[in-house]
Amino acid sequence: MRRWIMVLIVGIGLAAALLWWQPWQSAPSGGQQVVALDANSDVLLISADGSTRRLTAASAGTRRTQLTAAPDGRQIAYIEQQGRTQQLIVQDIASGTRTTVYDEPSLAPFYLAWSPDSRWITFLASDLQMHLLIVPADGSATAHEITVGSPSYFAWSNDSARMLLHIGGTAPRGELFIYTAATKQLERLHEQPGDFQTPAWNNDGAVFYAVIREGARNRLTAIAAETTPLMAPTSDAVLFSMAPDQQRLAYVTFGSSQRSFVHVIAADGSTTQVLESPLPLAFFWSPDSRQIATIVPEPVITGPSADAGVYRVAAAAQPALPQVHWEVTDLASSTTQRFDPWVPSDDFLSLLPYFDQYATSLSLWSPDSTRLIYANSAGVWSLEVASGQLQQLSDGSQGFWVPPMR
Repeated sequence: MRRWIMVLIVGIGLAAALLWWQPWQSAPSGGQQVVALDANSDVLLISADGSTRRLTAASAGTRRTQLTAAPDGRQIAYIEQQGRTQQLIVQDIASGTRTTVYDEPSLAPFYLAWSPDSRWITFLASDLQMHLLIVPADGSATAHEITVGSPSYFAWSNDSARMLLHIGGTAPRGELFIYTAATKQLERLHEQPGDFQTPAWNNDGAVFYAVIREGARNRLTAIAAETTPLMAPTSDAVLFSMAPDQQRLAYVTFGSSQRSFVHVIAADGSTTQVLESPLPLAFFWSPDSRQIATIVPEPVITGPSADAGVYRVAAAAQPALPQVHWEVTDLASSTTQRFDPWVPSDDFLSLLPYFDQYATSLSLWSPDSTRLIYANSAGVWSLEVASGQLQQLSDGSQGFWVPPMR
């Protein structure tokens, strides 16, 4: 699969004995839960009362990835790998019951997302091609292939009836489709996609949002019976994300050597707000749609310097791996908080180029919009935005918030 690379910065046993509780554990506050990996790739559920449940039995040689909580807060899904075998597992959080919903050795899954009603899992898998598949989360039927094409991005409608697909990149090779889950029908749309990744729907599914090709230029557009341009056309690529309340969108444009600020616009294009964080790598709406958290690279120290002594000190201070920091903007007041730099884990770094797709399937924000979660080389951390306080949740490489149970 050809994916765009946005990261332009340099360089990319006590715990085993205490099986059900870890004394270094700090828990998220406010009655909320996190699902995370530990250092052995076992799945943990971390609750607000300080308790930690291990949802998978300790097993050497097993690697788990793509932890994804269901919108109903009752299930999680993940990919489990043993040797060359990869399976898609759905696990009930309360009972711990595991169901293998996909097991095809020749077609390895690598990205997955729940339908809003938590009944379906859509996922990407690859061999010599990229395949988009869908499977019922209860394992009652085998996976059905929706289409083949690379790259492949998609968005569910709120009622879980349809999916909007962007397959193959930019027109004329790329195409837009609507997939209807009940009939398994795939309808090709006449709109020509521009240079972007993930599309979006509005609340009632009457309008969808995509970047449309206009000659050699790209324009973010609202598409219904009539189309409404939401920005001036640009020769640069456009990545965007819909706010959870679906009243606004945020987007960035980028070319070969530049990246714009984050622009926030009304869903009808009537108002615009600019967040002046330089070179944003990714951004994420808070669940209350009032804040945007931006991941920004730390400046890279380059030389040569006229003062060799200064240059040596600067070079020694620059870490071998890329550093980033969070910037959180309150949209009502236009105030921005900047937090201390950190080095992303490999798992966390790998989601940044595709943040607009991951924003539809997982949450880096706590449900009450007060905390962010991220992973560095030391583990999974929760950042309280108001105070800047950090809590270590796990010594693993991946963790995300679980939606409130419903």
